Amino acid sequence: MPEPPQGIAVPPETTHPWWRSEACFRAGLVLAVALCAWTMARYDLMARARHAYLEGRRYEDWYRNPALKKAHLDAELASGRIGPERYALLMSDSDLKNAYVWYDTAVTLYRPPDDVWVRRCEDGLRRVKPLYDAWLKGLGVVPAD
Repeated sequence: MPEPPQGIAVPPETTHPWWRSEACFRAGLVLAVALCAWTMARYDLMARARHAYLEGRRYEDWYRNPALKKAHLDAELASGRIGPERYALLMSDSDLKNAYVWYDTAVTLYRPPDDVWVRRCEDGLRRVKPLYDAWLKGLGVVPAD
């Protein structure tokens, strides 16, 4: 190493403890990013499972009480959020099928993690599955297990 110019003080070479090394900093940074990504992925799955449960529950409630569906869709039509064609399509759609699909989607796609929303979807699927199978048999379709 060349000599420093005259009058400039050169700090003595210091050794840092291992936890202040650049390798430790990089490893910590990688760990922090991995933890952040894992947390965001877990939250995303839980939020999607919650949404699927609430949608499945809405359709199940509409299946059990069609007046709720009519009141909701009438309000949507009156506010202009849906048109008459969409209204007719939604009124003729099977709420039992939709409830089954939402519950099944959450149970199939959003696990792990096995959180409270996935367990609630499992309960909803147990309630809806026999009715759904009977509906399919009424249409002449053999339900798959």
